[in-house]
Amino acid sequence: MPPPVSSAIIITKAIGGNEAAAVFNSIIGSFLGIFITPFSLLFFLGSTAIIPMINSVVILSQTVLLPLGIGLMLRHFNIIQISRLPHLPSVSQALLLFIIYTTFCDAFITHDAPMNASDILITVVLVLLIQLGFLYISFYCSHAQNGILQLML
Repeated sequence: MPPPVSSAIIITKAIGGNEAAAVFNSIIGSFLGIFITPFSLLFFLGSTAIIPMINSVVILSQTVLLPLGIGLMLRHFNIIQISRLPHLPSVSQALLLFIIYTTFCDAFITHDAPMNASDILITVVLVLLIQLGFLYISFYCSHAQNGILQLML
């Protein structure tokens, strides 16, 4: 699944990437996920999930497309000039941190099965190991590709 639009924009902006492409990819991925996820479950697990398609599209439109459209309109008609808001990156990062925090809290409040400290620790360790593994693979592949390019030149 794609990252949320807010985190995709902030991360892309932090590394100097194309923000418009990040927004587009995140929005398209979110809408495609509504249709691809039930088919993936059916293909891989042999069972499917019932997802209220219209409700999901309406919620995504309200939370993603409507704010994006309002922001584009405000920017197009020069109602808000971004250059006059020097603290905007700090505010956007603080809001992203708040969104992550509230999501994390909601996950523990609405979780049916009790989670103990060992479950959380195992999850954190596994995520770190997976991230380090992918990082190693990325560096190894880029180093190998760089060596191949030098041999070709």
